[in-house]
Amino acid sequence: MQGAYEIRLGQARDEGWILDLGEELFHDLGDYREILGHWLAVPGAVTWVAEGSAGLCGFSLVARRH
Repeated sequence: MQGAYEIRLGQARDEGWILDLGEELFHDLGDYREILGHWLAVPGAVTWVAEGSAGLCGFSLVARRH
């Protein structure tokens, strides 16, 4: 991937893409669709997404764990 990317705060419309990507990338580690879904629902959780000319290309998620 080359070119300029925008890093922006994740929005509700990005959630499906985040879950799909997590499931694809981490399938060997367990059900990351479910795991990420739980993390996204944590109060105060913050996501950032990277978006380039071809669309979304990465994410970061920070959620408080008790």
